[in-house]
Amino acid sequence: MLDQGIINTKAFSVALGPSSQNNGGLVIFGGLDTKKYSGKLVTLPNLPPQAGENGLARYWVQLDSVGFTKSSGGSNTYSNSKTPIVIDSGSSYSYLPSSVITKLASDFGGQMDSDGNTEVPCSVLNQAGSVDFTFGAITIKVPYKEFIRQLDANTCIMGAMAADDTPLLGDTFMRSAYVVFDQTNKQISMAPYVNCGTAEQTLPTGAGAVANIQGQCDGNAKPNSASGGPAKNIWMAVVGLVSMQLLMALF
Repeated sequence: MLDQGIINTKAFSVALGPSSQNNGGLVIFGGLDTKKYSGKLVTLPNLPPQAGENGLARYWVQLDSVGFTKSSGGSNTYSNSKTPIVIDSGSSYSYLPSSVITKLASDFGGQMDSDGNTEVPCSVLNQAGSVDFTFGAITIKVPYKEFIRQLDANTCIMGAMAADDTPLLGDTFMRSAYVVFDQTNKQISMAPYVNCGTAEQTLPTGAGAVANIQGQCDGNAKPNSASGGPAKNIWMAVVGLVSMQLLMALF
């Protein structure tokens, strides 16, 4: 697409949106939508291959901490939760250090089964707390209802499993984040996902320039049907699931 002049830079943005929306995900190649997030995008370096992957290019960033905000008020940050981590919407689950999974299970009042899933009371789906992921100057707060998966009327499991070798943030994280993957500048930018309409624009080409683009939504905005035409030099696709490794290969 870059070679054909369809986009100006090897970068794309991803908004999966909440699990309650069918086919609500959006990928914009060469552009972003400022009505799909709040605040300013925070830019992080895309780390080189980690965990002995020997040159495998993936979207690694530095996760500084994982925390838990209680529905009753108050929060805590888990010790030893700092780790390089992959961001990949090709995974339905997230995979976190085993010590973090143990602490999350305790805070949710859950219990791990023989398959490595953590069963939690389905009543937490209607509670107002969050699981909090901090990357430098930004914290993405994932509501309980996005972090917990309901398998049937009586069975709910935590949308994360233990993985000490290759931690990964999948859909259970990405549904609460707006993410720009910039291969040209080897950067990843994030902001809290909010849907307040549609306002596409072309991504700037300079390193760090994305951080100056302010989201048009506030933290309490609700989705609506506002729309607008696509900006020049972007290519959009509505998606349900996108593999980040596939998108790296496409570029």
